[in-house]
Parts: sequence; C-alpha cells; structure tokens
Amino acid sequence: MLKLTRAVSIAKFRAGAHAITGFRGAPVFNIAPLALPANNPLHASMPGIQIGFLIFTFAGPLLLWILSRHLDSVRFARGICWLFAFALVAAKITTVIAVWREGNLTADYALPMHLCDWALVATVGALLLRHQVCFELAYSWGIAGTAQALITPALDSTEFLRVFAFFVVHSVIPAS
Repeated sequence: MLKLTRAVSIAKFRAGAHAITGFRGAPVFNIAPLALPANNPLHASMPGIQIGFLIFTFAGPLLLWILSRHLDSVRFARGICWLFAFALVAAKITTVIAVWREGNLTADYALPMHLCDWALVATVGALLLRHQVCFELAYSWGIAGTAQALITPALDSTEFLRVFAFFVVHSVIPAS
C-alpha cells in the first residue's frame, strides 16, 4: 500500500532520497543503482559519440541512397551491404573480447541474449543472404530495440572499445 503522492516522491528525490518508500517508510524501489556514478564519463546527458552515431544513423543511409542512385551500380550496393555486415560482426567480436579482458565473460553474462544480439544476426542475414524473413525481423527489431538503445543507452562499462562497439551495433542495425 503506497501512501506517497507524486509531488511528495519528487520532493524526496530532489532532497537526496534514493528510494521510493511505501507504507511506514519501507523502501519499495531503490533508484540509486539506476543513476550513473558522477565520475562516469557517460554521465553527461548525451555524449559526443552518441550524437555522432545518431547523425550517422539518420544521415548515413540517406547519403548512401543518393550516392547509390547517382552511381546506379549493383556492385556498389552489394559492397555497402557487405561493409555494414562486416561492421556488425567486427563490433560484436570487439565486444566479446572487451568483456573477456574485463573478466566478465561467463555464461551468466552472455546468456540470455539481448534483443539487439538477435537483431544483429537478423540484420547480417538480411544484408548478406537477402532473405525476406531476416529483413522483416531486422526491420522490426532494429526500429523497436536498437534505435531506442541508441537514444537511451544502458552501458555497464566505460571502456572505449565497448562503448564504441555498442554504438556501432545500435547505429548500423537501424541504418541498414
């Protein structure tokens, strides 16, 4: 039974309380783990790397489409597909190596796979194999999951390679 109004909970949060309390002050939900530490370089509202990948996600496909229409080359279009597929696979391998270097590569960490991992597999399948089912899965998962993760990233590392690989995956999937 919660006895907090929205105004009271907002006032308590602004005053420094890090838990939403319910009946008789018992904590219901602790919000402290959701906040980034102050010394985290990703603490800013939207870092430059994120802005750069957001611009690439929307402007890159448009520029490639214009260039593809101008060149009118099937070979160029296939090359772009292979380049995007290579970037996705390389970013995933980079992430696995970075997690392994941190000592976190365990079955508990790697399983279950995230939606973005499955979207990566579907996107690579759509780009290289040109299967309709892969395309439809990549389209729906890419728009729903990876685009949202690009705007509101949930990163648990500050290592540059992991952060860069995260943004590559979450930018190239919707751009594909």
